[in-house]
Amino acid sequence: RNDRFEGTLRMNGVDLRGQSMVMNSSTAYMHQDERFLPELTVREHLLFQARLRMRATMAERAERVDTVMMELGLDKIASQLIGDQHGQAGHHISKNERKRLSFASELLTGPALLFVDEPTTGLDSYMAESVVSTLKGLASGPRRCTVVATIHQPASDVYRLFDKVCFLVGGRVGYFGTLAGLAPFLTGLGHPPPMHCCPADHVMRLFVDPEDPEGSEQRRHRILEVFAAQEKEREQNPGGERTPVAAQQLGEDRE
Repeated sequence: RNDRFEGTLRMNGVDLRGQSMVMNSSTAYMHQDERFLPELTVREHLLFQARLRMRATMAERAERVDTVMMELGLDKIASQLIGDQHGQAGHHISKNERKRLSFASELLTGPALLFVDEPTTGLDSYMAESVVSTLKGLASGPRRCTVVATIHQPASDVYRLFDKVCFLVGGRVGYFGTLAGLAPFLTGLGHPPPMHCCPADHVMRLFVDPEDPEGSEQRRHRILEVFAAQEKEREQNPGGERTPVAAQQLGEDRE
């Protein structure tokens, strides 16, 4: 936390240094742990959030709350107490509903960019897929909110819901791109994803292998260097044909 970082913060190519108001009005962040007052109903919680966050009349806030509840399927439990999730069954909303209520709280202001911290943590596979499907709907819906989420060990069904993935190791990018582009990238490096295996699990095994720490270190280094070379080429030649850097690097390593 005390490390110093340097760089440029951009949104759609616009430098945002010194424009904190733009960031605050355009982005939202959903924490991993939901924090609600258990004595409030779903509607009361959202109205309270709207009064804190929105510069609007009471009527406009209420209308916005109703719209967001409809979008996220919370309208049917609008009058139900949030309650304590560890309390007696039937006296609180479910884990899935708590997640959707967290989304609703952040969507009241209509952000263009939503950051989500590990939304599937603590959920079973069905609930995890349901939550990520909700995020997918936000990204592909009428308002087209861009969603950036960190996720831990996604199942195959959850992984396939994402449009793009970014694998980070040691603070560096090992791959960033579409799901369809991952297999050709890894195949060019001699590590094609096996059949019937979640690609995310395959990548993590390439990066971290307790049984072969030296081998995994070599694989990490090569993957990071090759992807960095591809990104540099893309910046220097935007829109042009990309040289198969991975294949070239693989050939050089074998010589």
